Amino acid sequence: MPVPDLNRIKLLKFPSLVTEMIINEMSFVDALELSLSSARCKRMVSSARNKTPMKMQIAITQSRCEFLIFEQNDTLEDIRFSWNFGTRPGGDTEQLKIGDIDMKNRRARADGQLQYRSFTSKNVVDLAMNAAISHLLSVFRYMEVTVIDINFEMLNERFRVRKALESVKTTSKLFIRGPKFDSDVRFLLSNIEVTKHFYHYSTFSMGTTIDDRLNCSDVIEIVNSSWMSPETFWNMNCGYIELLRSRFTSDDVMEFLRRWVDGNGKDRISYVNIEHPLGFGSLDFEELNATPWDPIIEETMVRPPNTMPWDLSRAMNIKCRADGRVGTISQNSEIEFYFLVWQEKSVEVVNIDEEI
Repeated sequence: MPVPDLNRIKLLKFPSLVTEMIINEMSFVDALELSLSSARCKRMVSSARNKTPMKMQIAITQSRCEFLIFEQNDTLEDIRFSWNFGTRPGGDTEQLKIGDIDMKNRRARADGQLQYRSFTSKNVVDLAMNAAISHLLSVFRYMEVTVIDINFEMLNERFRVRKALESVKTTSKLFIRGPKFDSDVRFLLSNIEVTKHFYHYSTFSMGTTIDDRLNCSDVIEIVNSSWMSPETFWNMNCGYIELLRSRFTSDDVMEFLRRWVDGNGKDRISYVNIEHPLGFGSLDFEELNATPWDPIIEETMVRPPNTMPWDLSRAMNIKCRADGRVGTISQNSEIEFYFLVWQEKSVEVVNIDEEI
């Protein structure tokens, strides 16, 4: 359905209940375009729009600064809206203003999908992206940021990621690649809560400790984790953890294991790999009531998925007091610490009647 001509049907003159009904019958792209037409229309759409969950995925690279919008159960083939930001307009454009930001905008619609390409000077591309993200998150209040994918490799230094993502408070997944941009990475880690998967690939040290907001349930993978505080590590309850080039000591590892043994918020832990370039030192296995590795465990239990089958001949086993789960500690070298939690083998239920 096309965006209504407000002058012709006088939408703003209708009773509020009628207006809400009309807006709720609009497609997402029509409601979006209506919300961009004026401050009053923005308030009207924000107030009236139904509670349909939406998803936003954000990508920032050297050649791509954009976000995509989906409905909750859509796949990548079902994009409802995409908004790209750049500096070189091509073709016919129209003026678009969001807040204090003026842009030249080109739009295209096909098969129910709306595409925006907005252009500004190099100094304000990041601010334009933030203005657009802020607009959508404030108007469509059931919109969730599910993925933020950033590659700093060859990214224009004028583009400040911390400014582009200033309106984002939480995301399910955050992927960071490329050389260090200290102020940007520190902003992301300190201001955006990550709830499922965090990946950070950079060999550069971030220097001092960062008070991060990682609250991942599924995966944490960090190539250089020297910025991470011991408290963050101790409190992790994530299925898969890989922290390379860390600064953690044997005392930090012991505190993590104590909390696992006590069953202190560690029910998701299945695999941990930590590296310290200078070595960890010895662990107090007696305090943990650890016992030598028993090969029968591999016969009666199952390794966590996606874990390497390393040598366990010198490993030690510990038990969680809360639920009896078995965890195995392996240190095949002074600089590495591995910990995996075994899963019970599923019992095959046999239908006796069918057997007879």
